[in-house]
Amino acid sequence: MGWLHAVPQIEINGKSSQWETNRLKQYFAEDVAPPTVDVDVGEYLLEALFEVGPITAGLSGGYTVVTWAEVWSYLKAAQVISESWECRLLVEMSKAYLSGLIEGENMFSINPLEHGD
Repeated sequence: MGWLHAVPQIEINGKSSQWETNRLKQYFAEDVAPPTVDVDVGEYLLEALFEVGPITAGLSGGYTVVTWAEVWSYLKAAQVISESWECRLLVEMSKAYLSGLIEGENMFSINPLEHGD
């Protein structure tokens, strides 16, 4: 999802340029189905990730993964998740989201679903 939410950028002759919108909106604007994975089980974890916030603002102006404190607060407040493995998975999902977001800012990056690894 991070890759789809990225706004691609490119540098030409020392000047930085970026799309006006993110990749997901671009797919919809071109009336093309975005590349996604069907989630049969555990959809509640994906919903939980976006309720917590898949990433947070970092101290230096960039982004960082969700913190354990944010996950713990969500666990206590929302009572949607209760197991330690679910908390660990939310942090891992946040890492994957941020990685995709960073990779997706590269105009020439390949959709992670097409990496084949």
